Amino acid sequence: MNSLANCTELRVLSISFNQLQGNVPNSVGNLSSQLLFLYLANNQLSGEFPSGIANLHKLISVALNVNKFIGVVPDWIGTLTNLQKVTLNNNFFTGAIPSSFSNMSQLEQLYIDSNQFDGNIPPILGNLQTLGSLNVSDNNLHGNIPKELFRIPTLREITLSFNNLQGPLHADIGNAKQLTYLDISSNNLSGNIPSTLGNCESLEDIEMGHNAFSGSIPTSLGNMTSLQILNMSHNNLTGPIPVSLGSLQLLKQ
Repeated sequence: MNSLANCTELRVLSISFNQLQGNVPNSVGNLSSQLLFLYLANNQLSGEFPSGIANLHKLISVALNVNKFIGVVPDWIGTLTNLQKVTLNNNFFTGAIPSSFSNMSQLEQLYIDSNQFDGNIPPILGNLQTLGSLNVSDNNLHGNIPKELFRIPTLREITLSFNNLQGPLHADIGNAKQLTYLDISSNNLSGNIPSTLGNCESLEDIEMGHNAFSGSIPTSLGNMTSLQILNMSHNNLTGPIPVSLGSLQLLKQ
């Protein structure tokens, strides 16, 4: 890594899909100030979040996924305001999700699933007005699903499954009309399914099984003409299956 500091025009560094081990040296911070893409994924790298990355202010994409990194994701990650894609999934990161992610005004994809994050999902992530995909599944998160997420105009995929999220699904879900994929399965969510969910007419796949939702299935779900998959299994729902679901011509499952 040290000798690469001489490559002052370096834009992309990818060493993914190898069998590299050990800590990422601090000299990663001496790489070209022009570096846009840093891919370290799918190795056996370990240690804490590489501190040298803090110097790479022009980064557009960083991938540390499928390694053995531990510890917290530092707050300074929010200073990398040009980032459009952050991929940290399948590691052993702990602690809270940094609220400083909200400073990345150009962020389009955030994947931090399959770690050991705890605490709440920061409502301030709702400030990410260009976010298209959010995956925080398979962690130890609890608390409510922030209604602020449903106000992101570009958000198309939300994956929050396999956590300990609680409380109701907020009626503001109806604001996410551009949403195509919603996975909130395998949590401790409860209360009635809001009828406003039917406003999300772009939804193609809804996964909300293995929760504690109660009440009836809203008839408004018949408005979601793009719906292909609807999974409400393993809840406490009662009443009839709405006749309106029969009008969903694309429904497969």
